[in-house]
Amino acid sequence: FGNLAVNSAAGLLFVDFERGAALQLTGAADVRWDRAEFAVLPGAERAVRFRVAGVVELPSATPLRWRLVERSPFNPPLPEPPTCAEQAPRRP
Repeated sequence: FGNLAVNSAAGLLFVDFERGAALQLTGAADVRWDRAEFAVLPGAERAVRFRVAGVVELPSATPLRWRLVERSPFNPPLPEPPTCAEQAPRRP
């Protein structure tokens, strides 16, 4: 997490292996240490907040194709996404 503390510039790449597409996100990231901010993630000791500044969609990023055989047992199930009311900004 030291790199994010010095330089918040970050990028994420999501590859659709079955279709050969990719989604590239650029922006800024920071490490969140207050457990109240990510209490919905059981067992997490920290989280990374990513703020999107740019999006590039690449429908034909690669001619290669793969298929999902099984999901990794090391990826825990995700919690239900928050509702719109839960995401609304809090007013002082």
